[in-house]
Amino acid sequence: GFDSGIRVECSSKMRNNYPIGTVFIVQAQLIEKQGGTPFLYTHFNWPYSVVSRQEAEKRIQAKSLG
Repeated sequence: GFDSGIRVECSSKMRNNYPIGTVFIVQAQLIEKQGGTPFLYTHFNWPYSVVSRQEAEKRIQAKSLG
């Protein structure tokens, strides 16, 4: 439901331990700071899963991300 170019704020562990292009399933919330560009935020303690792009597409189509 979001533009694929939307920025995401996540933990440094995610940013530093995986190469660019890695696909994650995360719990996130849309943040709209006053006057700023909206972005997705996922807390550093929230769990995440690394999945293949094909698995992500399949789960999106099935609306089964959780």
